[in-house]
Amino acid sequence: MLRSLAENTFSVMSYNVAGLPEILSSGNPSENSVEIGKRISNWDVVNVQEDFNYHAYIYSENTQLYRTATSGGVPLGDGLNTLSNYSFSNITDLTRTKWEDCSTFDGADCLTPKGISFLEIQLADGVTFDLYNLHADAAVTDADEVARAANLAQLSAYIAANSADNAVVVMGDTNTRYTRSDDTILEFIEGLGLTDGWVEYVRNGVYPTKGADAIVCDESNMTNMCEVVDKILFRGNNYITLTLDKWSNENAAFLDDDGAMLSDHPPISSTFSWTLNDEIRLSNALGGPHGDQFTDVASAAGGQTVKSITNNINIK
Repeated sequence: MLRSLAENTFSVMSYNVAGLPEILSSGNPSENSVEIGKRISNWDVVNVQEDFNYHAYIYSENTQLYRTATSGGVPLGDGLNTLSNYSFSNITDLTRTKWEDCSTFDGADCLTPKGISFLEIQLADGVTFDLYNLHADAAVTDADEVARAANLAQLSAYIAANSADNAVVVMGDTNTRYTRSDDTILEFIEGLGLTDGWVEYVRNGVYPTKGADAIVCDESNMTNMCEVVDKILFRGNNYITLTLDKWSNENAAFLDDDGAMLSDHPPISSTFSWTLNDEIRLSNALGGPHGDQFTDVASAAGGQTVKSITNNINIK
């Protein structure tokens, strides 16, 4: 998927780039990270996870115009970054929030301050959406399941508090599967009114059955049909409608010369079209990030017009 070819269309990608120190990596992160950075340049908005010790390599030949600064390598950083061809709004600073729960050192989840990041993407004058990146607790022990459910509950509460009635895109490494009995990804989605791009585009809106066999991917022949733990979730609002045009597992476009994956995760992508409510227009917001943003656009009724303006000036 190349950069947007039509007005009011944009592409997104989520990619766990496996940027752990080479001694902990099963791949070749120093070479692969440069290649990853080049290839993800073809998408408009990209969330990456595990962007730790090879962050400079990722950015070295990447061409996105707006990019978040690293929070550090292992063990200081959260590994979450966003690269975009659309500007970040001046109303919301990049916010990084650590998970309140992690499952000790099982799956190395407490080795780094994993969590979520939040910023606002500006598509056009007065047209924005809230973007969330996440890397949830991994593995499948009882402690992992409890921690991961707590992660999603924390993110849900954060979105409810900071993005009520806003258009939202959530994409990242959830480490969840719909088929796992104890995973709470479906409850998270339904609670926030989100849509999963894979479920909508590939499965015609039908979620896999909880407790069923995992729909695993074959690395030698990966298709859109298998479920990955990386997700792209979205919703519009009363002002902007987001229409999913495509969802794709981009594994085939991210292989090295020997046909091996550049990371231990495949990148996933979506393309969206957006339209605006004909009866509402918003200008760019003014101000800064020093407070809690809010919107009442959900309660805005169409068809209203200004009939008079009263200017009461008291000159002394």
